[in-house]
Amino acid sequence: MEQYKTNGREINKEYCSFTDKFPIMLPPAPKQTYIDVYLEGDGSSSSQFDQEKRRQADYETEVTAYRSLEILDENIIVLHGFEFTHHQYRLWDVNHKRGSCSKCENAANRDGECDFIVIGRNYSVVIEVKNLPHDENQDVTTDKEKILKGLFQKSQKQRERTECLIASIVKQVFGETTPEQHRILTFSAFP
Repeated sequence: MEQYKTNGREINKEYCSFTDKFPIMLPPAPKQTYIDVYLEGDGSSSSQFDQEKRRQADYETEVTAYRSLEILDENIIVLHGFEFTHHQYRLWDVNHKRGSCSKCENAANRDGECDFIVIGRNYSVVIEVKNLPHDENQDVTTDKEKILKGLFQKSQKQRERTECLIASIVKQVFGETTPEQHRILTFSAFP
């Protein structure tokens, strides 16, 4: 527990103290993982190449959302790439039943993640960013509708798990709250 407190003090000192610049972005910038841009029609068509192009497009979509949040002139904290393990989740959920929970066997495994959490004075916003592949020369097809539905359902599951974690943290820290005292909003963004 002492290590958590030490880490919290270091984060507060580094990012949150003596600043009049808002919003506070944690981490300060998205990790750069792609150097090159794949050009359309460059002749590559392997499955691995297509997956790599998809990951880059997803990354670029998150960067677009990150940059949009970064320019807000609000007193907020933005957490990017928020991940938590089952152990971290169950620490906050007082109703968690360890004996009957199959996830507790591997509590160190990642239990949830969220692209962005925006923390304001009396609200939290959970934003899950999804990249919908599109071809501007093509009409929306049934396949694309299925893809959109699948992306939204995945996003909804991620948002609900993160919302539950935030609600548990708020309850543990502040006790019972009303929506006026702390509201949790969730969104799927398709920039």
